[in-house]
Amino acid sequence: SGGGRGRIDEWRVGAAVLAEHPVVGLGFEGYRIGFAEGVDAEYEQRYGRTFTPDRAHSGFLDIGVTAGLPGMVIYLTGGLALVVSSITGVRSGPPWLIGIAGGVVAYLGQQQFLVPIIEVDGVFWVFAGILVAATTRRAMARAIPRGVWIAGLVLVGAAAAAGGLDIAADRATRNALELEQRGDRGAAVERARDGVALRPDSIRYRFVAASIAGRDGTGAGYARAVSFIDGALEVAPRDPVLLAARAGYRVDLAVVQRDRELLSAAVAEWETLVARDPNHAQFHLELGIAYAVAGRPDDAEMAWRVAAVLAPTSGAPWANLASLFIDRSDPDAASAALAELVAREPDSELIQPLRIRIDALGRENG
Repeated sequence: SGGGRGRIDEWRVGAAVLAEHPVVGLGFEGYRIGFAEGVDAEYEQRYGRTFTPDRAHSGFLDIGVTAGLPGMVIYLTGGLALVVSSITGVRSGPPWLIGIAGGVVAYLGQQQFLVPIIEVDGVFWVFAGILVAATTRRAMARAIPRGVWIAGLVLVGAAAAAGGLDIAADRATRNALELEQRGDRGAAVERARDGVALRPDSIRYRFVAASIAGRDGTGAGYARAVSFIDGALEVAPRDPVLLAARAGYRVDLAVVQRDRELLSAAVAEWETLVARDPNHAQFHLELGIAYAVAGRPDDAEMAWRVAAVLAPTSGAPWANLASLFIDRSDPDAASAALAELVAREPDSELIQPLRIRIDALGRENG
């Protein structure tokens, strides 16, 4: 949710993550991996994690979790220098420079309350350079070495090539989703594979391809999904979303193939994910499902009860608990769980089927 309370809570988690990695930070795109180290039960209960946060929602704090305290110092020093240049520009500059100075300060200020805006950042730094050049009293002209020019051109070319491949991969992935909507899942998977081939270094195309393959609901589909996710994990081996997706697909594959060894391995994967992120409600929910499939109902009940505490507005844990109690021939406990489901999700499609099963169980028990 938005508002000041949400932003403060995001900063609280980000500060806790920074405290765990103060020297060098987590590196680029590392916050989504380290987020579990800072999140607590209170945050999870209030906001949940439908989406995995990957930014700390503050430029200063984002730099910290990415590059550690040294990075924060450099960022702060540069920001203060730009503020000083802006003051100079406002006091003595022509109207166009005053406008640039105001824009630079305004952007620096809003960046402390929002995530970096990549579409604007490039423009901002161009204007920041103009501001610094226009307010520096002593001009310093130095020839740029030829090697720097060549390296810059190579980087520009590589960026242009990667951008072109991204456009082609996006188009292939969009076509794959359209084919899936038309019911041609086989062609959809192959088209998604084309997107992966264009940008094998990007995890998102592999993730979409896995999602399309996994929705097939067959052993072959789940096997392809696991293969796509394994490829993505070669690029980002600690990404929690990818690890959870693989564990889920492996449970599905084990069920379809009736492979007890694979199921045990998938359960162990979920246990590892929960151990790394003990305040993730969805992980506890999925672990409970894996336990139930593996024939461990007591462990499943425990996992779902934890999920219910961490996700107080979700009816999913209570729906699973109601079904579990029905299987145990305990209509009273099942009715209580169903009441919790109704209180949280009164429009859930699971309510009526569960009520029918509970009524049938009551009649059987006299």
